[in-house]
Amino acid sequence: MRFSFDKAACQNTRRALRKEWLLTNGLGDYASSTILCCNTRKYHGLLTVNTPYGRHVLLSALEESIVGGGKEFTLSTRQHPGTLYPHGHDYLEAFRLDQWPQCVYRVGDVRLCREIQLVRGESLLLMRFSVRGPTPVPPLTLRLRPLLAYRNFHKLTHANPDLRAETTPLSDGFSITPYEGLPTLYIQCQTSQKHSFTPRPDWCRNVEYFEERERGFDDSEDLFMPGTLEIALPPLPQGGYVYVAAGTEPCAEDLCQLWKAESSARIAEHHKGGGLMGQLAQAGGQFCITSPSGRPAVLAGYPWFGAWGRDT
Repeated sequence: MRFSFDKAACQNTRRALRKEWLLTNGLGDYASSTILCCNTRKYHGLLTVNTPYGRHVLLSALEESIVGGGKEFTLSTRQHPGTLYPHGHDYLEAFRLDQWPQCVYRVGDVRLCREIQLVRGESLLLMRFSVRGPTPVPPLTLRLRPLLAYRNFHKLTHANPDLRAETTPLSDGFSITPYEGLPTLYIQCQTSQKHSFTPRPDWCRNVEYFEERERGFDDSEDLFMPGTLEIALPPLPQGGYVYVAAGTEPCAEDLCQLWKAESSARIAEHHKGGGLMGQLAQAGGQFCITSPSGRPAVLAGYPWFGAWGRDT
């Protein structure tokens, strides 16, 4: 089943912020947000992992931008008091959801596509960026600023002195362990172009989630930004792909091959089911997980329910 939203639908923020997507991996982990990739719930996040101590939102979001010709165009957006900021949704030309979500942004004559997958059986998020456009454009750089929550998914976090801001450089990215007792987060990239990570610890304050406000819960938190990952985009017009991984273990695999294997498996499973019954079976299978203890379980629902038999 395919869902597609054009620019007009994406620009209608009142409705677009109510349309959500979800990816799972069979472990109880998930990635979820809205079609604008603007989180509206405290449960939203790009990487929420199912630990022995409950599910935790590790990577809440990415602040993404394209840099070229002395200008920076921010593609992401968040809720802050009384406003959406940055205004990345203004560049969102289309959102598509088939077996994984795809966002297409347009800046001038340049289009950037971001695709997201959650690798089944691993606490690993994969993102693939591709760029298309005419030849006469200056060199372009993809700038990524990770926003970390590192909290139980029922709670909210705020700037605090207990967070350990130190990062460990990797040849293809960096790792960080903000709090003892929670997993280390590894963020890595794969590209044929130049890339670098610059530690610039800071807090992104007063991020709001209106769905929580409507439910009568606290709705504001601060997210930690460890630094900036800059990746030169493949030159146009040929273009190419840039792969970014975020997970709880270092990824030594070829990210391109891992992406192909995961996408092929998801497409094959979808075709195998066929029709409405196949679609429902595939969707229902997302609730069957292997818990952190290694035992099978059935979740009562996403995003906030656990494996509670009566509710299931």
